[in-house]
Amino acid sequence: MAFMERVTMKEYIELYQKMREDHQKKWGSYYYPQNMQEFEELNQRIFKNYLEDKNKDPDKAARTKSYIDLLLRDIKYFAYYIAFSEEDYQKLNDALWQNGRTFLLSGGSTHSGGLYTGKIVDGLLTCFASNDYEVMESFVPDTLPMLKGTGYTDNVINLLSALYYKNDEKCQEALAEAEKFLLKKKLTGIEKHYVRFFYCSCGQR
Repeated sequence: MAFMERVTMKEYIELYQKMREDHQKKWGSYYYPQNMQEFEELNQRIFKNYLEDKNKDPDKAARTKSYIDLLLRDIKYFAYYIAFSEEDYQKLNDALWQNGRTFLLSGGSTHSGGLYTGKIVDGLLTCFASNDYEVMESFVPDTLPMLKGTGYTDNVINLLSALYYKNDEKCQEALAEAEKFLLKKKLTGIEKHYVRFFYCSCGQR
């Protein structure tokens, strides 16, 4: 859902409806709901498909995970759609809060064994957008040592931690690690933009 970036509320509504129509043309059903009634119907249908019939699949853990992934992945688009459709900024703030916490929950583990995932970074920033700062000290405590800086998430966390706790010494160290990272030749756009944003923010302290 790349259209989440840099669109107005009206454009978001139009793109959400297009996504809904595209799904109907491809699969014969309107998967993305337009109101709470449709959302609840979808919720019940997913529950029946994944959880109600306990004998359907012996791998209950996999089915439960599939059910949770569907709800966690798709509910965020609907939450923004409702907030924008009603021009309700309290609902928008609630959606940001919930989606930020959801990113943190779903990004809390990684097959690679890394400490911080992209979802953790996205979750922290989304929480900040809803003025939810409590998560910072839980996920990035003041006592966290400098990360190795081999990936963009390490660098973002280093810089974000230095900024949040106003640690000038850590800021200088994080800037040095970020400079090394940005010299790498093969970086994706998201890796460069994330690190550069926090690099500039930390450098202005």
